[in-house]
Amino acid sequence: MVEIIRHALGSVDSTNSWAKSHLSELARGRLHLITADEQVAGRGQFGRPWVSPPGCNLYATFAFFLEKGREDLHLLAQLLALSGAKVLRELGLHVTIKWPNDLLIGGRKIAGILVEVVDLQEVFGIAAGIGLNVNATERELKAVGREATSIFLEQGVEIERDQLLDSLETTFSRDLTIFIQSSKKFMDEIKEFEITNNSSAS
Repeated sequence: MVEIIRHALGSVDSTNSWAKSHLSELARGRLHLITADEQVAGRGQFGRPWVSPPGCNLYATFAFFLEKGREDLHLLAQLLALSGAKVLRELGLHVTIKWPNDLLIGGRKIAGILVEVVDLQEVFGIAAGIGLNVNATERELKAVGREATSIFLEQGVEIERDQLLDSLETTFSRDLTIFIQSSKKFMDEIKEFEITNNSSAS
């Protein structure tokens, strides 16, 4: 696995936006993990807002670089979704992947993925972000405006976000390494997960 460099931030517009604006400054050949305690302009697919209250959920973006000529960049959102699903299943949660970029529990959204690709001339810079509802309460999730849940609501106990982040970092780093070597191995693995094909994913 590649070396991982963490960038822990306080309040940002969004971790993806920060990653994209700093790609030219980040070390190549490394996997960068950008996290924030709060996002004031969090966003999902198609620019939809991602409600990001401070101190309770996980807002993270993996930034890295891939050579040009790859034909599998469109699978990166599913790669991060798979890693997130693995982490949640390790907690005993029955998670399904709503194709292409959501994680659901009982039909309610617990996480969303947003992957953005930036052309840096010689390579592609990737910002792969995940918003994961960790300790959000029912009241906080009402602001989402659609059916949503959190680990806290599913299990009734608060989760240590740093431990969850460690698990996600380890899992995604391993999955990304495999993906770079052979995206076919990734496709074989994701077939084992329950997939909901829904074009309205956000």
